Amino acid sequence: MDIIVKNGKSSPNYWCTWATQNAIAEQVRICTQVTEQSLAFLGDQGAGEARHMLNEEILFGERFALAYQFSEIRHELYLVLDDGWDVPYGIHPDKSKCRFGSLVLDAERFPSYTGTPAERLKKLNETVKQAGWRGLGLWIAAQRAGADYLTPFEEDTTIEDYFRERILWSREADIAYWKVDWGTHCNSVAFRKMLTDLACELYPTLIIEHAACMYPLNGSLGGKETRFFEDRGTAARARDIARISEVFRSYDYLGPLAVATTLDRLAFLLREERCGIVNCEDMEYIGAVMGCALGLMKAERFTDRRSETIAAIRWLSMAPAFSGGDICASEAVKEDRYFFAEGSTWLSRIIGKEAVQGAPLAMSRNMPLPVIESEDPPYVCACKNPNGAYALGAFKSTSDRHERAPRITLSTPCAEYVGIFGDFEQVTLCTERTAKRVYLQSLIRGEAIEIDEAACGDRVVLSRNRLMSVYPSIDRSENAVVVKIEY
Repeated sequence: MDIIVKNGKSSPNYWCTWATQNAIAEQVRICTQVTEQSLAFLGDQGAGEARHMLNEEILFGERFALAYQFSEIRHELYLVLDDGWDVPYGIHPDKSKCRFGSLVLDAERFPSYTGTPAERLKKLNETVKQAGWRGLGLWIAAQRAGADYLTPFEEDTTIEDYFRERILWSREADIAYWKVDWGTHCNSVAFRKMLTDLACELYPTLIIEHAACMYPLNGSLGGKETRFFEDRGTAARARDIARISEVFRSYDYLGPLAVATTLDRLAFLLREERCGIVNCEDMEYIGAVMGCALGLMKAERFTDRRSETIAAIRWLSMAPAFSGGDICASEAVKEDRYFFAEGSTWLSRIIGKEAVQGAPLAMSRNMPLPVIESEDPPYVCACKNPNGAYALGAFKSTSDRHERAPRITLSTPCAEYVGIFGDFEQVTLCTERTAKRVYLQSLIRGEAIEIDEAACGDRVVLSRNRLMSVYPSIDRSENAVVVKIEY
C-alpha cells in the first residue's frame, strides 16, 4: 500500500548546477591559476573555475551526466543552468562584468544548439524535457549586457526593451523559470519589479525568482549581531523585494551554520503578508516542513544524503509550497556557532573567526507552536499546509553536543496526513476524534504499514523505534516518514 498521494498542485522547485559546477572544478582541477585549496569552495575564490564547468558535455555526456540524475523526482523539477551559461569561457565579472546578462546560449559551450537565441534555447529545453525534467530554467544576471554600469537603472532608457525581447525569447522557447541573481541592479527593487511586470504582461506563466543578494551569514560578520533582522538594511531590502516576488530566494549560507541562518531568515520573511513563495535553496527538510520551495544544488555523485532530496520533493508533491499564512516563533532563541579555519570556507572575510547565528528554538506556520517536552532540544518547526496536511521537523545544530531527540506534541487536531522529518524520541499527534486506522510509510522508499496500536483515544503516539521502523538506512539521510490517519 502506498499512501504518498500527489496533491495535483506543483511547487516551483528546481535543481541548479552551481554547487556541482564547483564540485566538478575541484575534481577536475582544470584551472591552475588559483590555489588548489580554493577550488573546493563556492563563491569568491572558486567562481571563475566553476563557470568553466557548464556545457552540454557536462550536462548530457557520460562522464558527469547531470541531466540524468534523480530519476525518481526530476519530473517534478526544473533544471536551472546557473552562472556561466551565457558567457564565453574565461569571462569573469571582475574584469568583464559587461559580458554578463546576454541571455544568449554560448555557442562554444553548447555547439549542438544552433539558430536564433530563442531557437537555441528551445532546442536545449526540448533535450532537457526529453531527459525527464519539468523543463529548463535560467540563471539571469540582474543587468543588461554591454551597459556601462554607471547609469542608474531609472536612467537606462533601453533596459526595458532589452528584457522585453528576452522574455519573448523565453516564451518562444517555453522556458518557464528565471533565477534572477547578482548584477549591477541586483538590489534595485525597481529593476526587479520591472522584470516581474514584464513577465506578467508578456509571458504570465514565466516564474521570476528574485533575491536580496547578501552575505551568507545573518547580522555582522564576526560581530555581536547574530540575527537577520539586526542587519536592518539587508532585512528591509529583502522585505521590499519579497513583496514583488512570485518566488523569493532566502539566499546563500555557510554549510556548518545553514540551519540557524535559514530558519532565522524564514522567521522574518514568512511574516511578510505580501511575500511570495520562499525558496530556501537546498535545505530540503526545512523547506518541506515549512511549506517553502527548494532550489536544490546537491548532485547525486557528490552527496551522501541523496535520500533527503527524494523525501523532501515527495512530501512537497503532497503538501505544495505556498505563500501567506501566520508565523509563530518562540521567544527562546537558540544560537549555533562555528570557527572557520583556513580552508574551511570560501568566504575569505570569515576565515580565522568564529561566527554565531541565532534563530528561534521553535517556529510554526498556520498553527500553534509545537509543545517541546524535552531538555536540550534541537530546532523544531511545524506547519499546517493550506490543503490540510501537517508537517513536523527537528533540525540539529552544529555546535550543541548536548542536543537530544525531542518529545513533541502537536496540540492542534491533525487531519489525514502528517509528514515527520528528523529524529524524535516521541511524537504525539492530537486527532479530530478516535482514529480507526493509522498507517506509516517512509518518504524515501517502501510501502505503508498499519500501526493501529499507535491510536489512543484522541491521540496518536509514535515512538522513536516506531518512526524508524520503516526507514531504509541506505545513506546518511535523516528519517522522513508520512503518517495517514483514517477516522
